[in-house]
Amino acid sequence: MKPVVILALLLATAALPARAQAALAACADERRTAEARIGSCTEALRLALPDTARAEALRRRAAARLDVALARSAASPRGDIEASLPPAVLDSALEDIEASLDLTPHPDALMTRAMIGLWRGEISRAARAAALRRDEAGLLAALSAAIAADPRSWEAVLLRGARRAMAGLPGAQEDMARARTLFFGPGY
Repeated sequence: MKPVVILALLLATAALPARAQAALAACADERRTAEARIGSCTEALRLALPDTARAEALRRRAAARLDVALARSAASPRGDIEASLPPAVLDSALEDIEASLDLTPHPDALMTRAMIGLWRGEISRAARAAALRRDEAGLLAALSAAIAADPRSWEAVLLRGARRAMAGLPGAQEDMARARTLFFGPGY
């Protein structure tokens, strides 16, 4: 965990009742199992928390839920990650992420919302399948096909731009600028 996040969490919890502090501390303790963290985060979310603490608890519960889903998928005897990790398995974690974004500003909110669409298969089922297989070339091809099918999909354009940037491929800046224009409108 980043020192800044730890400090912000500590400051946010300092004014909270002891029960909320204990639940949030247990929620954030990555030495505990994912299932135990989910329980602690859920307990914390039942309490009256300020928005920043609630958003952090939602993000942590989402991470723990993703850990559980991915572990179950990896342990699946089928060996087919797409079949062992259908979008519905991730819904509770993705809903927590969306709720946390609604509560507090987040510098990567647009990218996070685009990733949620990718994991749900809303942008493209082929792109989701390629992402699950960690097939970067297949992901770029599927995102390009999704853009060809729906040129107004800011999510697909943003994700393709980010993937191109990470791989050092040309067209990344153009995709990022186009995604901004699609989302915010012309002249942004």
